[in-house]
Amino acid sequence: MIICATALLLFAVRSQAQTSGCFDKGSSVINFGIGLGTTLYGSGYTGSFPPISVSYERGIADGRWGIGAYLAHTGAKYGDKSDYWKFSYTVIGARGDYHFYTTDKLDTYGGVILGYDIVSDKWHGEGESEEYDASGSSAVFAPFVGGRYYFSQHVGVFAELGYGIAWLNLGLNFSL
Repeated sequence: MIICATALLLFAVRSQAQTSGCFDKGSSVINFGIGLGTTLYGSGYTGSFPPISVSYERGIADGRWGIGAYLAHTGAKYGDKSDYWKFSYTVIGARGDYHFYTTDKLDTYGGVILGYDIVSDKWHGEGESEEYDASGSSAVFAPFVGGRYYFSQHVGVFAELGYGIAWLNLGLNFSL
């Protein structure tokens, strides 16, 4: 609900209309996504909630290049129903991409996210926990490919396949 309200607010105060294609120099796009299949934890873990992400991109140079920011979060549990570790993963970074093909409705691109994955943990249960250190925080290098389809001049959907917070991110995008 908060994401939708924020997106509508940003849409209402958009700073610039696009003049050619759905992405060009000076364009600004915000993506709100939900991920399928996380890349941050493996077998034995259960997801607490699906990966969520928000990213911003600004068109630069000849309108084929974009730079921006990326923020994503997910959580997982490890253990049984009464005694378990709860992990939190937050990825923050910069993203850059190249737009291969753009029309007034379709935008295809590929790029990379450079950032940092902040991992934290907390023991839930009775008694003493096993000694464990959430030292999984690390640098992130996450290549991706994606596409956006616009229903109107400023609202569309997107899909990105890659190695960010999830293997596949799906969601809404808003051109400002």
